[in-house]
This record gives sequence, structure tokens and C-alpha cells, in this order.
Amino acid sequence: MLTPQFSCSQSDEAVILVIKTPYVKATDVEFFIDKCEFRLHINPYFLRLTFPHEVIENGKESARYDVGKGEITVSLPKAVQGQHFEDLDLLSKLLMPKAAALSVQDAGGAGAHAGKGPLIEVLSSNEEMEEDGDGDEDEDEKEEDFDWELPQELPEPDLLTGVKYGFNNSYSGYASHVAELGRDIIDIDNIDQSTPTSRREERLEKEDAKFDEDYYMSDFLHDDEIKRICKFKPKFWSALKKLQSEKGKQAARLIVEMDVVLPVVEALSVQDAPVEMNMVSAGGNLPVDMDTITPEHAALIANLRDQLMDPSKETITTASMESEAVSSNEHSSASKEPAKWQPETTATEAPPSTSEPEWLTFTETERQEMISLPHRKLLLEPTSSKHLYLGLVDILFAYCYDHRTTEGDFTVESAWTIAKLSPTLSCFETFGTLEDVLVACIRRSLAYPLYRNLSLCAKVIEDVAVLLKLGKRALLKALLGVRRTLRGDEACFVFDRLYVEDYCLWIQSDFAKDAILKGLGSEVNHFVVDKSKIGWDLGGLEELAKEIGDEEDESMQE
Repeated sequence: MLTPQFSCSQSDEAVILVIKTPYVKATDVEFFIDKCEFRLHINPYFLRLTFPHEVIENGKESARYDVGKGEITVSLPKAVQGQHFEDLDLLSKLLMPKAAALSVQDAGGAGAHAGKGPLIEVLSSNEEMEEDGDGDEDEDEKEEDFDWELPQELPEPDLLTGVKYGFNNSYSGYASHVAELGRDIIDIDNIDQSTPTSRREERLEKEDAKFDEDYYMSDFLHDDEIKRICKFKPKFWSALKKLQSEKGKQAARLIVEMDVVLPVVEALSVQDAPVEMNMVSAGGNLPVDMDTITPEHAALIANLRDQLMDPSKETITTASMESEAVSSNEHSSASKEPAKWQPETTATEAPPSTSEPEWLTFTETERQEMISLPHRKLLLEPTSSKHLYLGLVDILFAYCYDHRTTEGDFTVESAWTIAKLSPTLSCFETFGTLEDVLVACIRRSLAYPLYRNLSLCAKVIEDVAVLLKLGKRALLKALLGVRRTLRGDEACFVFDRLYVEDYCLWIQSDFAKDAILKGLGSEVNHFVVDKSKIGWDLGGLEELAKEIGDEEDESMQE
């Protein structure tokens, strides 16, 4: 059976699906609704989706077929009117079986299985897994709090299961494929006999051998092209700026409202019954007729006031941005009417939110790429989360370096650049601190690519911070771009299989937390490049380059 292309939006009353099924007989369509699950079948297509909340059959569900477009538009009533369904644009997440946080239990440190990773992965499930109810829900809402500078021990391979690598150390037996296909990229000689410690030592050794002092001084001295590259503004910078502008407008509207309402918040918050009153704003000119205000309304306004007056929030301070990005997804609106199957009836999709930047909207190609991802659950150990976030940073660094140096247009060299600059992809590295990740990325960007300049590295780090601040959708767009590039290269597609494909699934799952990603973005933004930790005498080389430049200027004047 084929999985059809589809898109998903919502109104206050319903979830709206637009499913592309050209050249089918509309009367043969069958669909089934069971709480959070929706299934549609029409030969040769089959679609099964799992929503975050329940949809119901109450006589208001409808489906229409547009013969000209070959699209079925399905309206599914929400069990709770007005409830917001999260992540309806993350199509791979909708296609996955219902997520269940399965993890490896610690056996108290005894026995050969203590600390071992999951050995069974659920690829698909026809039955909905039962949840424990409120207990699990509360557990999901708890956010992990990472100290990004606190080192963690690198896991050593288990003697029983052999050497593991790839996403979440879930793969083995790929050594011969990687060595043959990626021989110009991989920097580890004997993968199946390596450990995390030996891989790091081998990486550092090869970076030291590859670093060219003359090349670095030349790029430091003749940096006109690099300065031009540093001035380039990727589209995701504009997306963040627009979100910040929208946040400022919302804050201004709230302040105007509070100018009217705050004088009575204290009084209302202690009363038990609604109060009817007329008010005059603080400015004294604007008479405001206040309808019935309840203590709940007063508490909500007080909460908004506290958020606006909270000075502890992080901000990104760059030349183009002065405040923190906050993503706001507004509900799409779509009209629907109860009806049976009606061929040749034109149906339109709900209009997109006008407040969300265009760059954050998934393209048709990206939606199809999400649908084509494997529909499997990820089984993760609780201790692996930090390593996954840090591994994401180094893949993003490689992506942003290529994106900036090519000014947003992938080239035939992009796959090599991304794979080579990422320590995770080229050396199967596992990191314990944020500083280790960024230092490794800087070292590789000063040893391998066309442009080797420390100022360029600092600009790329800012790009990474912007993507992280934009949240999961921006990161998914970046990862899909990396995946598309690697899969198009005969030497690099294996790295997609080992890492990037699973990262595309992970970033859409509940394992990846937006709050943690944005907090990590703040940490990346505040990272200061310390030349002494790079491992090479960069300061001395720069001074020598300046002296050489002065001598060249004097000789030209003579």
C-alpha cells in the first residue's frame, strides 16, 4: 500500500486533512476514527495518523473529493471544542505509532546487562499502546535540566554486543560500508575495533596533521571574500527577527490592556464573585466599559503581567537581533459543513497563519520528505539525551558553515563539506560538554574546508544559535536539507542512514524538547571562542601574518 501525500491544519472545532489520492473512485473510500487514531483506505492508498488529542464521530464529520485536484478533504470534529492540537505540521510524528517512553532500566550496577542500550526497536504497531494516564502525562511535562559544561563519561563498548556507533549508539556492522564509501571523509581507520576514547584521539591526531599554518595566515591576511561571506544574512535570521517583532507587538497590546485592567486586578483576585464596573484608563481619557470580570480572568491578567515584567529571560545579542525569539503558532481557520462523499466539489485548505514567518512553513518537498521517513519509534536511554542534543549542535554547525559559504545554495561539494566538518559524522564522536563540541567544530573548520578563518567560525556559531532559538521546525528544515544533500551523494548517503535520518525522527518526537533546544541556543550564543583551547598557536600565527602584511605594504610603497 502507498502512503499518500497529505497536509493537516485545524480550526477551533475540527482537524482538517487534505489528502492527495488522484485517479480513485470516491465512493470506495473508507475511513475510521477511534479516539486519537484516524485511518483512511482507498486502493492503492492507506493512511494511518495518530493525533495528540481525540477526534470523534458526532455527525459533523465530513469528507469531500475534488476530482480536478485529486484531493480528499476530511474534517474530523475535536472531542474538546477549542482544544489546540500541537505539531500538526510535523507529518512524520503523525505517522508514527503512539509514542511510548521506553527506556533501559538500571539493574543496580550488577550484572552484564547494566547500562546496556535497547536491543529491540518497534518498527510499527497495529494496536494502540495503553498509557498509565495522569502519571505518565505529568512525567512527560517535566523538562530535563542540563548543565552543558558538566562533562559526562564517554560510554565504552559492551563486550557482548560489540562496538556501537550512529544515532544513540544504535548501529554496528557498517564499518566495511563506511570505509569503502566514505574513505575520503571518515577519519577513523578501524571502526569495529575503536572506542569513543580512541576515536577522539585519532581525530585530534589527524586534525593536527592536516592543519596548515600558511593556509591559515593567508586567509587571515587576505580576508576580503571572508568578510563578504560574514555579511550574508540567511533567511532564518529574518524569520527570527519577524518573530521578535511579532512578540513586541503582542507585548505592546498587552501593556495597553493592562493599563486599563491592572488597577482592579488586586481587588478582583480576592473576590469570589464576578464584578460589574465601569473604568477609566490610567491616561484618564479613555472610558472603558468593563463586562463581567471573574477572579479567573484577573489571575490570567496577573500572570501575563508577571511574564512581561520578568527580566531573567535570555536574549540573543547580535548585530541584527536584540531580543529573544518566541515562536507563536496561531490556529488556522477552516469552514466545514456536514456532508457525505461529494465528488467534484472544490474544497480549500485553511489559510496559514500570517504571524508565522514564511521560512518556517514547510514546502511541498519537505512535507513529502517527512512522509517518506521510516514510521518507527525511537527507544532512548535516559542518559543519552544530552549526547543527542550535543551531536545535533555539531551537525548544525557543519550545515550552517556550508549554508553561509554557499550563500544558501547547496553545491556539489556541500555533502563533503557537511560530512567532513561534523565530528559526529566523520569521526563517530560522542561529546560530553558544549565546549568540546564547538572546539571540535572550529578545529575541523580551520583544517579542512576552503575558507579557514576564526571570524567566520564565530559567525557560523551565531547561525547555530539562531536555528536553535527558532525551535524544532527550523531544526527539522535544516536536518531535511542535510539529509537531502547527503542522500544525493554516493559517498555520503551512509551517514544519513547512521545519523541524520534518525535525527529527523527524533526532532519531531516528544524526546526533543523545545525549551531545552532554545536554552541550548542561548548557551551557544554566549560561547566565546578561546584561541588557547583550539590547540594551535593561532594568536602567534595572526601576529606573524600582520608582520608579513606590513612588510608587503612597505615593499609596495618603495
